[in-house]
Amino acid sequence: VQYYFPTTAEVLSCTAEHIAAGFLTEFEQRLSAVPPKADAIDSAIDVLWEICRGPLWTAWLELMAAARTDGELRAVLDPVQERFTQRQAEIARAIYAPYLAADPRLFDLTRLISWHVLQAVAAARLGGPPAAEEQAKQALVADLKRLM
Repeated sequence: VQYYFPTTAEVLSCTAEHIAAGFLTEFEQRLSAVPPKADAIDSAIDVLWEICRGPLWTAWLELMAAARTDGELRAVLDPVQERFTQRQAEIARAIYAPYLAADPRLFDLTRLISWHVLQAVAAARLGGPPAAEEQAKQALVADLKRLM
Protein backbone atom coordinates (compact mmCIF):
# COMPACT_ATOMS: atom_id res chain seq x y z
CA VAL A 1 0.00 0.00 0.00
CA GLN A 2 2.81 2.41 0.86
CA TYR A 3 4.09 2.23 -2.73
CA TYR A 4 0.76 3.38 -4.14
CA PHE A 5 -0.17 5.87 -1.46
CA PRO A 6 2.70 7.85 0.02
CA THR A 7 0.60 9.23 2.90
CA THR A 8 -2.16 7.98 5.15
CA ALA A 9 -4.29 10.91 4.04
CA GLU A 10 -4.11 9.70 0.44
CA VAL A 11 -5.12 6.17 1.44
CA LEU A 12 -8.08 7.51 3.38
CA SER A 13 -9.08 9.89 0.60
CA CYS A 14 -9.12 7.05 -1.92
CA THR A 15 -11.01 4.88 0.55
CA ALA A 16 -13.65 7.57 1.02
CA GLU A 17 -13.92 8.09 -2.76
CA HIS A 18 -14.38 4.34 -3.22
CA ILE A 19 -17.09 4.18 -0.56
CA ALA A 20 -18.91 7.21 -1.98
CA ALA A 21 -18.73 5.85 -5.54
CA GLY A 22 -20.06 2.46 -4.43
CA PHE A 23 -22.92 4.05 -2.53
CA LEU A 24 -23.85 6.39 -5.37
CA THR A 25 -23.74 3.63 -7.97
CA GLU A 26 -26.00 1.41 -5.90
CA PHE A 27 -28.29 4.34 -5.07
CA GLU A 28 -28.73 5.30 -8.72
CA GLN A 29 -29.12 1.75 -10.01
CA ARG A 30 -31.65 0.74 -7.38
CA LEU A 31 -33.74 3.91 -7.67
CA SER A 32 -33.73 3.62 -11.47
CA ALA A 33 -34.96 0.03 -11.19
CA VAL A 34 -38.05 0.87 -9.12
CA PRO A 35 -41.13 -0.17 -11.11
CA PRO A 36 -43.13 2.80 -12.46
CA LYS A 37 -46.27 1.78 -10.59
CA ALA A 38 -44.50 1.54 -7.23
CA ASP A 39 -44.90 4.32 -4.69
CA ALA A 40 -41.90 6.53 -5.48
CA ILE A 41 -41.39 7.90 -1.98
CA ASP A 42 -41.77 4.56 -0.20
CA SER A 43 -39.42 2.94 -2.70
CA ALA A 44 -36.78 5.65 -2.24
CA ILE A 45 -36.99 5.29 1.53
CA ASP A 46 -36.66 1.50 1.24
CA VAL A 47 -33.59 1.83 -1.00
CA LEU A 48 -31.93 4.37 1.28
CA TRP A 49 -32.77 2.32 4.36
CA GLU A 50 -31.14 -0.79 2.95
CA ILE A 51 -28.06 1.03 1.67
CA CYS A 52 -27.41 2.99 4.85
CA ARG A 53 -27.41 -0.26 6.82
CA GLY A 54 -24.76 -1.85 4.63
CA PRO A 55 -21.04 -2.27 5.16
CA LEU A 56 -20.01 0.57 2.83
CA TRP A 57 -22.08 3.07 4.77
CA THR A 58 -20.81 1.75 8.09
CA ALA A 59 -17.24 2.30 6.87
CA TRP A 60 -18.18 5.83 5.72
CA LEU A 61 -19.59 6.65 9.16
CA GLU A 62 -16.44 5.37 10.84
CA LEU A 63 -14.32 7.65 8.66
CA MET A 64 -16.60 10.63 9.39
CA ALA A 65 -16.51 9.90 13.12
CA ALA A 66 -12.71 9.76 13.08
CA ALA A 67 -12.57 13.04 11.14
CA ARG A 68 -14.35 14.86 13.97
CA THR A 69 -11.16 14.87 16.02
CA ASP A 70 -8.55 14.61 13.28
CA GLY A 71 -8.04 17.83 11.36
CA GLU A 72 -5.90 16.22 8.65
CA LEU A 73 -8.53 13.54 8.00
CA ARG A 74 -11.32 16.14 8.02
CA ALA A 75 -9.44 18.19 5.43
CA VAL A 76 -9.22 15.10 3.21
CA LEU A 77 -12.81 13.98 3.72
CA ASP A 78 -14.61 17.33 3.47
CA PRO A 79 -14.19 17.62 -0.32
CA VAL A 80 -15.28 13.99 -0.77
CA GLN A 81 -18.33 14.62 1.41
CA GLU A 82 -19.18 17.73 -0.58
CA ARG A 83 -18.96 15.89 -3.92
CA PHE A 84 -20.96 12.99 -2.50
CA THR A 85 -23.74 15.24 -1.24
CA GLN A 86 -23.92 17.11 -4.54
CA ARG A 87 -24.02 13.91 -6.62
CA GLN A 88 -26.62 12.28 -4.37
CA ALA A 89 -28.86 15.33 -4.84
CA GLU A 90 -28.32 15.28 -8.62
CA ILE A 91 -29.31 11.62 -8.83
CA ALA A 92 -32.44 12.14 -6.76
CA ARG A 93 -33.44 15.23 -8.72
CA ALA A 94 -33.00 13.43 -12.05
CA ILE A 95 -34.92 10.33 -11.03
CA TYR A 96 -37.68 12.23 -9.25
CA ALA A 97 -37.88 15.20 -11.63
CA PRO A 98 -41.72 15.45 -11.47
CA TYR A 99 -41.59 15.89 -7.68
CA LEU A 100 -38.83 18.43 -8.02
CA ALA A 101 -40.77 20.38 -10.64
CA ALA A 102 -43.93 20.40 -8.51
CA ASP A 103 -42.23 21.98 -5.48
CA PRO A 104 -38.42 22.23 -5.42
CA ARG A 105 -38.23 23.40 -1.83
CA LEU A 106 -40.51 20.64 -0.52
CA PHE A 107 -38.65 18.07 -2.62
CA ASP A 108 -35.26 18.97 -1.14
CA LEU A 109 -36.67 19.22 2.36
CA THR A 110 -38.30 15.78 2.09
CA ARG A 111 -35.15 14.30 0.56
CA LEU A 112 -32.87 15.67 3.26
CA ILE A 113 -35.14 14.84 6.19
CA SER A 114 -35.62 11.28 4.95
CA TRP A 115 -31.90 10.75 4.38
CA HIS A 116 -30.82 12.08 7.77
CA VAL A 117 -33.55 10.30 9.72
CA LEU A 118 -32.70 6.99 8.04
CA GLN A 119 -29.01 7.40 8.86
CA ALA A 120 -29.85 8.17 12.48
CA VAL A 121 -32.19 5.21 12.84
CA ALA A 122 -29.70 2.85 11.18
CA ALA A 123 -26.91 3.95 13.54
CA ALA A 124 -29.05 4.07 16.68
CA ARG A 125 -28.86 1.49 19.40
CA LEU A 126 -32.34 1.30 20.87
CA GLY A 127 -31.61 -1.34 23.48
CA GLY A 128 -33.17 -4.70 24.08
CA PRO A 129 -32.70 -7.91 22.16
CA PRO A 130 -31.62 -7.58 18.51
CA ALA A 131 -34.97 -8.79 17.16
CA ALA A 132 -36.87 -6.21 19.23
CA GLU A 133 -34.46 -3.46 18.17
CA GLU A 134 -34.91 -4.40 14.51
CA GLN A 135 -38.69 -4.38 14.90
CA ALA A 136 -38.56 -0.93 16.51
CA LYS A 137 -36.36 0.39 13.68
CA GLN A 138 -38.71 -1.03 11.05
CA ALA A 139 -41.61 0.69 12.80
CA LEU A 140 -39.73 4.01 12.70
CA VAL A 141 -39.07 3.59 8.97
CA ALA A 142 -42.76 2.81 8.40
CA ASP A 143 -43.67 5.98 10.33
CA LEU A 144 -41.27 8.00 8.21
CA LYS A 145 -42.99 6.72 5.07
CA ARG A 146 -46.37 7.80 6.43
CA LEU A 147 -45.01 11.26 7.26
CA MET A 148 -43.48 11.79 3.84
